[in-house]
This record gives sequence, C-alpha cells and structure tokens, in this order.
Amino acid sequence: MSDVQKSPWVELGLHNWIQNQLIDLKITAPNEIQRMCIPEILAGKDCIGCAKTGSGKTAVFAIPVLQKLSEDPYGVIALVLTPTRELASQIADQFKAFGQSIRVKVDLVVGGESSTIQSIKLSKKPHVVVATPGRLASILRENSEYFHFQRLKFLILDEVDALLSPGDFESDLSTILSVLPPAERRQTLAFSATSEGVVETLRSQLKPTLFIYVSPDKISTNTTLNEFYLLTPMIAKDAHLVYLLKQKLGIVITQDDRGAYITEKDDSVKRADRQAIVFTGSCWQCHLVGRILLKLGFKCSILHSALTQALRIKNLSNFRSRHTRILVSTSLAGRGLDIPCVDLVINLCLPFSPDEYIHHVGRTARAGRQGTAITFIAPFELDRLLDIEQAIGKRLDEYVIENEMDVDRLVKCCALLRKEISTNMFHNEDSKLNRSIERKKRDKKKLKIVK
Repeated sequence: MSDVQKSPWVELGLHNWIQNQLIDLKITAPNEIQRMCIPEILAGKDCIGCAKTGSGKTAVFAIPVLQKLSEDPYGVIALVLTPTRELASQIADQFKAFGQSIRVKVDLVVGGESSTIQSIKLSKKPHVVVATPGRLASILRENSEYFHFQRLKFLILDEVDALLSPGDFESDLSTILSVLPPAERRQTLAFSATSEGVVETLRSQLKPTLFIYVSPDKISTNTTLNEFYLLTPMIAKDAHLVYLLKQKLGIVITQDDRGAYITEKDDSVKRADRQAIVFTGSCWQCHLVGRILLKLGFKCSILHSALTQALRIKNLSNFRSRHTRILVSTSLAGRGLDIPCVDLVINLCLPFSPDEYIHHVGRTARAGRQGTAITFIAPFELDRLLDIEQAIGKRLDEYVIENEMDVDRLVKCCALLRKEISTNMFHNEDSKLNRSIERKKRDKKKLKIVK
C-alpha cells in the first residue's frame, strides 16, 4: 500500500500530489481544525475558524486554495490579508512549501519594500497574493485599473480580530474589497486565535452556507504553559528582566579587563540552548531594552515597526535560526508567527486586553511543548490582571524571585545603562531611528483626529 493510500489526509478529499507534499513535509495527519474545516472549504463554503495559537490554521486555508489552483491554474486565485509584515512573510513561505510541486507563484505585498516593484509583480498575475492591508490599498489607489481580481476565488482574513478592530484597517479594507468580486462569487475564509466577537461580526456578511468552527477547548492559553505574574516597581524592571534571562536561559554575565560585559553559556544546565521573547509596549521601549541587553552581552534581536524592512527580516531570521537567543519585540511578534522552540515569554508591560495577552504568551508552549510566560505588573494593575484571568479561565501564580539580592545588585547597573542609551538614542547613532519613531507617533495622532 502506498504512503498516500495509508495517509489520514485521504479522508479529507485531497489530491494525491498534495498528500505526497504533506508527507514530504512530515505533516503526517490533520489535526481537529484541519479535519473539520478543509472538506467544508473544498465544498465551496465560507468558513470562520477559531482555535488556539499553534493549531495549524495556515494549512486549513492554504491546502484547499492550492488544490483548487491545481485544477485551474490561471490568474490570482487567492488574496490573503494579515495585520503584520512578518506574519505575511511566514504565510507566503508556507504557501510556497505546500505548493512546491505545482510551482505556485506567490507575491508578498507589504510595506518597507518598493511599491513600484510590487506593482509590476502584481500586474503579472501571481496565483496567490499575501498582503498587509495598508500597502495593498496604497497600490490599488494609485493603479487600480492595472490589477484584475475577477478570477479571485478566495479572500482569506488571517488574524481577523486584528484586521476588523475599529479604525485600524477600516479604510484600507474598503479600498481592497471594492476591487474584488462580490461575496457571493468568492469564498471568504476568516481565522483567529480568539473567538470573542469574531463570529458575530462576520456571520451576517458571509454566505448562508457559512461553516463555523470554534475549538471545543476554550479559546485560552495552552495547557502546557506555566503562567506567572511578577510584581515589580518601574525602577527594577530592567534588573528583573536581566535576572530572569540569566536564570531561565542559563546565561552567565562577566566583565573583561576593560569593563565590557560578556555573556557565556552555563553548559552545566540543560537550559543553555533555550530561547525567549520579550514583549514591550512601544518601539522606543523595545529599542531601548534591546540595546541594554546587547550592551550587557546578551545575544539578542530587536523587532519593531520603526526598523527598516530589511533589518526586520534579518533580525527575525537571526532569531529563527538560533543565532540569537532573545527576541525583544513590540506586538509585531505576537500574532501568528510560528517559532517552535521558544521556551520563555516575558511581558514587560501588562497587555491591554485578554486577546493581546493570549497572542503574546501563545508564542511559547506550542504544539504540545512546555513553556513559561511571566508578565510584569505594577500593584495598581492588579484589576486589569484579574480581567485577563477571568477571560482565560485560570489564575496566574505569583513568580517568586529566589534571590532578591541578585536583583538589587543589577538595579544600579541597569539604571546607568538605561540613562546612557536613552541619551544616545537622541543623538548621532540613532537619530534616523528616533525620527522614524517620532514620525509614527505623529501619524497616529493625525489618524485619531481624522477619525
């Protein structure tokens, strides 16, 4: 009996070529959301799918799209919209991997790259377009007569809760929808790691044959995740962060004869190859914390929207390939990115909503692995923490520092570094970045005024 005949994917009605491709990629069997949704999508239904982070939602829409493409390989068959460039890039890569044997042509349309080159590529009619709404809408406003989506069969909204959040993408989505076939002539597929409000918002806008899948497990955090909060005053945040990274990742910090900081692995412990993501509340804080860690000798990457696209790609790639062990990021890394071996997530700031919290801590404890999430809070934020606990249906344990004297010794060092680096960020070496951050702040203020 062939591998395909024995494959659990046979039951979903997939063509042999895509079953073989899945076997080659070591994806041996569908999980629940894939098993429930893929046949319904292949049958032509609209679909809303809600399941935990790391549940394989990309395959749910990529596999049916590629099967339909193999039957009629002409023109743009699918448009995938997603809120961040990094997630768009990941989805494009997954389409290429799944569709390698049919030579699928995938175009990535995101900010930070030449819009002229992207326009030229779009005019050549790729099979799949993966885009962030802002850049695609901008191109369409300039050149809508050149792009033809008449043959589009699928509109896919990934992380749909973020795409539909009030004001953020509203105008851009209207521009994009105006050039697409009407809803009755295409399938609309929407996916999210949170179900709150998503089904109700979309139900009336989709076909009556709509298929809805909401994971029977409460849309919450993973059961293999250990969740903690850490009460800390503002002045000790950096010191607590450094202490936790040393402790959890097995890192030793020393100083050379010139006073420079050096980090070394503690090879005597198993945690010496672990990775961590540190979430911050703003581009400024992200860059500042990242620079403090770099100054202390940590191997870390920085990711936020004020960086150039080339640098964002490079930094994320360094973390994925384990050249760096720590990723300091804004919420850019909080949605959809699949980095399988993240062991620790630290929220330097308490997320504003339960959804944001779920997305952040969902970067660890993926696909059945163990993980730890520690959220820093101030005493006045305990009420907001309670809101998050009620939403996820579990209590967070308080994290107890084993040796507060170690933290106390780090406080002065971290405070001096913060002052030094903050000053430098206003001058030569970071002036361009600083202007970018300030420009983004002004743009946000203008947007609020327009609204």
